[in-house]
Amino acid sequence: MIWSDNKIIDMAERGMIEPFDERQLNPASYNLRLANKIRIPLPNMMHYKPVARNTHFSAYLTNEMEFETHVLSPGEFCLCCSVEYVRLPVECSGVLYSRSSMGRIGLEHLHAGYVDPGFHGQLVFEFHNNAPWPIMLEAGEQYMQIVFEAMDCAPGRSYAQTGRYWGQTGVQPARIDPLPRLAQ
Repeated sequence: MIWSDNKIIDMAERGMIEPFDERQLNPASYNLRLANKIRIPLPNMMHYKPVARNTHFSAYLTNEMEFETHVLSPGEFCLCCSVEYVRLPVECSGVLYSRSSMGRIGLEHLHAGYVDPGFHGQLVFEFHNNAPWPIMLEAGEQYMQIVFEAMDCAPGRSYAQTGRYWGQTGVQPARIDPLPRLAQ
């Protein structure tokens, strides 16, 4: 079941979203603001080896940089993060969506929008410009929204035990581990 604005307010008062601002609240979601931190692909990416599951992905991106505005050209990709620090209880998961206004100008949030129960941290956004025009990203503006979904019961293990991004702050690149080999 998706949480309403009333439930989101109740949980925010218990520290689920910091900072919390009721002006960012929707009937069944909460708008997230863009922090002033970004990582972009290094120049000349065509000369790099293809990304595989065991790739140390931070080698493909700049170090975290601060920005007030950043122009995302057509076809470009970047990683950004939320201003808000989110603490999901273990009985709730989250789903990230682009705000419809962002989709309508061609800014796409790629398909890594699921937030596991028990996650704590700033949320990382994977933006791609699908438009034929440049898009200006502005720190502090609302680009994304999160929908909270109640679980039927608490999981046996929370993200605090299983996740690789628990407690993250800033723009964290992919932490891709090799897949475990299955017994033959």
